[in-house]
Amino acid sequence: MRNEYPRPDFVRDSFISLCDTWDFDFDDQNVGHKQKWFSRHAFSKKIEVPFSFETELSGIHDVTYHDHVWYHKHLEEITLKKDERLILHFEGVDYFCEVYVNGCFVKSHYGSNGSFKMDITKYLKKENDIVVYCFDPSKDRSIPRGKQDWEPLGHAIWYTRTTGIYKPVWLQVVNEKHIDDFYIQTKLDKYQVSVDLETTTDCGTVEFIVCDHSMEKAYRFELQGKKAIYSFNLPNDFVNDRIWTLVRPFLFDLRVRLYDEKNELKDEVRSYLGIREVTTKDGYVLLNNEPIYQKLVLNQGYYPRGVLTAPTIQDMENDIDYMMQMGFNGCRIHQKAEDPYFLYLCDKKGFLIWQECASNYGFNSYSQRRMLNEWIDIVKNNYNHPSIICYTPLNESWGVEGIPYDKEIQAFAMSLYYMIHSLDSSRLVISNDGWEHCKTDLLTIHNYNHGGKEEKEKYLRFVRDLSSREEITKFEMINRFIVNPGFKDEGQPIILSEFGGVAFKKDTGGKAWGYTTSSSEEEYEADLRRIYAAIQKSSCIQGICYTQLTDVEQEVNGLMTFDRKFKIDPSLIKEMNDSLEVDGYKKESR
Repeated sequence: MRNEYPRPDFVRDSFISLCDTWDFDFDDQNVGHKQKWFSRHAFSKKIEVPFSFETELSGIHDVTYHDHVWYHKHLEEITLKKDERLILHFEGVDYFCEVYVNGCFVKSHYGSNGSFKMDITKYLKKENDIVVYCFDPSKDRSIPRGKQDWEPLGHAIWYTRTTGIYKPVWLQVVNEKHIDDFYIQTKLDKYQVSVDLETTTDCGTVEFIVCDHSMEKAYRFELQGKKAIYSFNLPNDFVNDRIWTLVRPFLFDLRVRLYDEKNELKDEVRSYLGIREVTTKDGYVLLNNEPIYQKLVLNQGYYPRGVLTAPTIQDMENDIDYMMQMGFNGCRIHQKAEDPYFLYLCDKKGFLIWQECASNYGFNSYSQRRMLNEWIDIVKNNYNHPSIICYTPLNESWGVEGIPYDKEIQAFAMSLYYMIHSLDSSRLVISNDGWEHCKTDLLTIHNYNHGGKEEKEKYLRFVRDLSSREEITKFEMINRFIVNPGFKDEGQPIILSEFGGVAFKKDTGGKAWGYTTSSSEEEYEADLRRIYAAIQKSSCIQGICYTQLTDVEQEVNGLMTFDRKFKIDPSLIKEMNDSLEVDGYKKESR
């Protein structure tokens, strides 16, 4: 079960995991509120949290429509001191939820991509009951649903739905005066560290202690309010070029201590920081002022038994190791906000991340508000992870189909771009990954037009379409241009952010969904080499993202099967990735 500390970038000494067996019921007639299930109800089912009821690991494994569901957890007495508070955390619930403690409403939350918490101290009794109501409209395409299918069973590129709690739930005891959250940003200039700190008190001091396992530096400040930014510079000899890179992803330990006005320690949180900067210049993506060729793979983050929830931390780490074994130096997390532990492991291993949000498929005022709020949550949750270098708020014009001509939709896309930058200036933002860009830091293209081995003319066109900046910017994919009318190519780095998608499944003779199909291992390898050869010929592509890491349900265009078996020797794929060159010089993966 999932009983690890849920937030590796924000650690206290103890916590209480609620990832275990809960009571559960479907509410298909939506009578739970009227019948007051939040205070009295004989629950008929059991479910293993944090796995949604659609998954095998939940113990229920029902993939039919159930839009209204209820959870119940009984807690034994929790003893608190007079100045202590009990905080209830949810790392992810899909889509809308209400939380009740001992029959009392505490808080509601919209959105599946962000975590949320609440102080439940005043509702506590000797023994306690937590009830959670969840509503996830299965067929509603206006909510951010990503790859979750609205049809009864998965089809094409859409998969099994996720309803209700699907990430860890936990409790933590804190002092009433405590650190609520913080957001770390670093700059190479004078090795500056800025911490946007949120506390529950505005009286006292805060101390930041940066450690490298052998020595430490401490910086202490008077509190400037409950929300304030504190900045300090690490000495050159302390850093000693130990910045976060792919080859050496050095992480400094960080301890944040909160003292009251009497200099008594009230709270301490352990975290880490990686000193790095991501910028663009002259058509290149720069990591720490050095050009980096991004070799990414599309990672859907689905698992056969857990769907959107990884069964264990080891499963997440295995996926990262598999990608690195194939010569990729990062991944594009597609249509989900990934588990904090996955991001932590990428921080440790030096593995780049493009972070997305689940897309919706309809444009209206409701979908706009929801998407904006989802991205506020995503940025807050992901801020402290140096591995994340790029945010992708929109994908292939999903939910914004009128973006080439509709000024309101264009304004919405640009509002996402500028809002995300205003919240986090340390990362790149792509306006609309794939095509029909407005304002964007990267010019990204999706091109699956490589054709089969017999389609020589189609392949030659694929080579031509990738060959130069001029050809790429005039390229048209299914009647969609790379840059929207009224906007222009500003010389941004060009990334081939989706390509490949070759379907190969041994036990079906290759008859499965994909963009093209290979019928044998030999043919599969030859198809991949043919596609990579076209990229090698390009004079301007600064990075790639292959579709995709694994098969997912009926979509079998992964480099691995759904149960994580390589389809061909991973060293062959690494060889292809290592061969990529830009502007005549080789860009190494590590």
